[in-house]
Amino acid sequence: MNQLAFIILGFCLLVYILIKVKNKQFSERESLMWILAGAIVLVFAVFPGLLDFIARFLGVYYQPTALFLLTFFAIILILLRKEQQINGLEERVKELAQQML
Repeated sequence: MNQLAFIILGFCLLVYILIKVKNKQFSERESLMWILAGAIVLVFAVFPGLLDFIARFLGVYYQPTALFLLTFFAIILILLRKEQQINGLEERVKELAQQML
């Protein structure tokens, strides 16, 4: 039953993201990250033994710890990307402010 719930969750996440992109509420570039997240949820739901394989590969003996580790690194990557975008926007604001003066 849990496997079916996660399959439905991953599918709903993908559909939600695609609807947001269609309605121009998400940019296509940024939505790729979320589509990838939904696809990963689907893959782990369809192949539950994959997480065990990844945990053993990483040398972790408790599956939830491996999932936590992977999620932690994904969040770090998201934060780095957002910081990069913020810095780019700050530079753009400076340029526009200087053009106005």
